[in-house]
Amino acid sequence: MKEHLAFAVIVLWPVIPLMWIPMHLFTAFFRRLGKWSYFLVFLAWLAAAVLIFSLRDMLLSPIVNLPRGLATIGMVLLLGGTLLQIWTAKLLSFTGITGGHELENRQDVFQRNGAYHIVRHPTYLAHTFMLLGIFFITRSAAVGCIAVVDFIIVYFVIIPLEERELLARFGPAYEEYRRKVPRFFPHIRL
Repeated sequence: MKEHLAFAVIVLWPVIPLMWIPMHLFTAFFRRLGKWSYFLVFLAWLAAAVLIFSLRDMLLSPIVNLPRGLATIGMVLLLGGTLLQIWTAKLLSFTGITGGHELENRQDVFQRNGAYHIVRHPTYLAHTFMLLGIFFITRSAAVGCIAVVDFIIVYFVIIPLEERELLARFGPAYEEYRRKVPRFFPHIRL
């Protein structure tokens, strides 16, 4: 079971950088492609998935020796991240969560409620929780590496690119939102 969960992470994760980095770097190109963008991302992911599948034994064999208690924390993180992801998906709709608003250049969709009132990027926070939780549960070194690499790519590459696109699309309204709501880590108020 743990090996299957770890394998699912390492084979599915490449969708995130393969979709979001090019979509935000070459927004005009992907808008011209429209829904065909998803097919292009699928082809790129399929190539990555075939490579990962061929290397699965090597990728899944290293296990990190972690205290058993971290598995319980991992389950809490996985559950919390999953619930946060469901909440944000409900707020954005399927189209929004899959990049459709960016592709359509929607000027009328700017979410500030719910989880978006707490942090500007709750979806990325959710999958950070999920990846870290799965790492604690499976102890797979590959999943641990993905959790770290994902955080670095999301926080330092994808979010700045996405915010540049959101600022161009929504202007001063998004700039005001950026000033009021933290990027990724919620403010803790006692």
